[in-house]
Amino acid sequence: MDGDTIHVKRIEGGRERVRLYGIDCPERKQEGGAGATAYVKATIGRVVDVKEIDQDRYGRSVAIVFLGDGRILNQMILEHGWAWVYSRYCKLPICGAWDEDEAIARAKHLGLWGSVNPTPPWEWRRK
Repeated sequence: MDGDTIHVKRIEGGRERVRLYGIDCPERKQEGGAGATAYVKATIGRVVDVKEIDQDRYGRSVAIVFLGDGRILNQMILEHGWAWVYSRYCKLPICGAWDEDEAIARAKHLGLWGSVNPTPPWEWRRK
């Protein structure tokens, strides 16, 4: 759907919208949104493992998503510079490592960090 929300087709049937835990990507109409969405589409495979952490106010699962090879999609998006750690909601111990991944992507000017001063999505949504 976008950089931090995916559709998952369940083995037992049905589709589910899953919000990626702990990260916030630019919105689709926001600068960087198309890049984040394209990165996720190119990275995600056919089989994923969804570890639900919570449900949001829209009824979506909020989850850590593991790719078929064991890598964590949420973390990969940060490593490639397409998201912020959403510290307001990212409270698990793994979030500390994700902060480091975001800082490294910023330093390397990857993804949205190639822009001078990208606007965090929570500020963009407020406008």
